[in-house]
Amino acid sequence: MGFALSLVVSIVPGSPLVQPAQAYGETVASPRYIAAAVMPNGQVGLVFSSSGTEVRFARYTRETALDPSVVLGAVSSAYPQLATFRGRLVAAFVDTRPGLSGRLAFRASDDSGASWSAPLYPFAAETFDPFGFAPRVVASRDSQTLYVFSGSGVPRYRSTADPPLGSWTAALPAGDASMRPASGNSGGASLAECSRAHNFSFLETATPGTWIYVTKSSAGFGQSGRGTQVGTLGGGWSAQVDHGGSGGLTGCCGHSTATTMLDQAGNVLFLRSTSGGENTYYRRSSDGGLSWGPLINAYAPDLAGLTTSAPVGLFVPAYGRELVWYAGFGGAEAAARVLPLWTAPKPYADTATIRLFGSAGGDLPQPNTAPSLSLPGDQRVFRRDGLDVAGSFSDPDAGQTWTATVDYGDGTGAQSLDLAPDKTFVLRHIYAQVGDFTVTVTIVDSFG
Repeated sequence: MGFALSLVVSIVPGSPLVQPAQAYGETVASPRYIAAAVMPNGQVGLVFSSSGTEVRFARYTRETALDPSVVLGAVSSAYPQLATFRGRLVAAFVDTRPGLSGRLAFRASDDSGASWSAPLYPFAAETFDPFGFAPRVVASRDSQTLYVFSGSGVPRYRSTADPPLGSWTAALPAGDASMRPASGNSGGASLAECSRAHNFSFLETATPGTWIYVTKSSAGFGQSGRGTQVGTLGGGWSAQVDHGGSGGLTGCCGHSTATTMLDQAGNVLFLRSTSGGENTYYRRSSDGGLSWGPLINAYAPDLAGLTTSAPVGLFVPAYGRELVWYAGFGGAEAAARVLPLWTAPKPYADTATIRLFGSAGGDLPQPNTAPSLSLPGDQRVFRRDGLDVAGSFSDPDAGQTWTATVDYGDGTGAQSLDLAPDKTFVLRHIYAQVGDFTVTVTIVDSFG
């Protein structure tokens, strides 16, 4: 018995991670510092300081690159923070306006950044350093607890499980005598690049209750060296692992911010920029931060000087990949960029690195063209024979790779589809029942 098969093609574009310059366009003052979080809606939110005078928020999506940013704090510190906490998106920054100078401000969004609450100051008249020791605001891995880490020396921490952010624990030392005191960034904010040099960071690892702490390395000098320790809040910490810096590897000031992230497998990555701001690199730890693999640069050859600084990374489940954002601060390179996590150095043009926003000049975003599919029309086949048709696709963008899935419309779900080197494929499937079925083919390029 024969039946009609309606063959319908559905193409998912591989971003537009970036849109043409005339469509995306936002020119803002050089971003000095970026913080990122996966928002409740699965997209990525970014907060950044613009010339150290205001805090802005923007939503990054692989479909539209970067939404126009909105100002969250008109006069505020260079180190804004962002976290997802109990279904809310929370931004925090040190307010530096007269009468509020040094107070920690929070703004919350219940719609993933579409609208924001008025500023909230839960710590009364307590003041915080707006520069290198500005507070870090970090959510637990399960997003149920929000932490504030602050202060020089051994940082202090407080936490809340209260979504309105009104009730917090008392501030306690984050560690015992085994914890290395936070130090670094002796230049404060007197130099533009030093405004990017936060002195410490915290991240809960894949083991609940275990944290990784980054601060100045005991083997480094000046502002350069950075090291990591693993421990529990308020408890003991492991010996510090020196990640270098004193030999010129990571330089000082704008390059000395170091952060950590978790990849999809739960490994810890240590992110930093090289001494002249011409490269971004990471080291990976598969044991929660106790031992580390080799340094892996992003670019070969290196970029122009002052092009990279203050990298921050996330695994984004909705995109199925790890992404790293960083800021540049030199002339035409005063821009923020994003690139997929890399496994070996590549030329800039081959890494899918995208300029998102920044000062006028420099490289401009280039559009990513969606793959196009070619398939025969509707098919009428016999059940005993099944479907057996060939298709192909094309993509004008060079240097890409592609993956594909097919859903044959009979309830068996989406499954991987093999693509030949000549961009052809074959659809073969036996149907258990007669009827009309919609076959959906999805092609995704390496921009996502």
